[in-house]
Amino acid sequence: MIPLTYFFAKILNYLCIFIETNEMAKKELEKLPGISFMVDEETNRIVIVLDQDKYGEAWQDFYDGLLLEMTDREEIVTLEELKAEYKAEGKI
Repeated sequence: MIPLTYFFAKILNYLCIFIETNEMAKKELEKLPGISFMVDEETNRIVIVLDQDKYGEAWQDFYDGLLLEMTDREEIVTLEELKAEYKAEGKI
């Protein structure tokens, strides 16, 4: 399983790359209040900072959708199966 912090960092990185290579997206984002960017030494945008009061709910919806896409092909494990596995491993 991928740690969420790593996954979150990857999503932001891909989003930054998309924005950096897409002029229309770049211009539209610059118009929105509550969105700022962190840049590297060459002034490449590497991080997007979102105002959580303005965009927190929208970001959570986006993030939930990405998680859903990542896990839609995973095997489903019932609670009973998980309990049995944990019991066999001595975790409970």
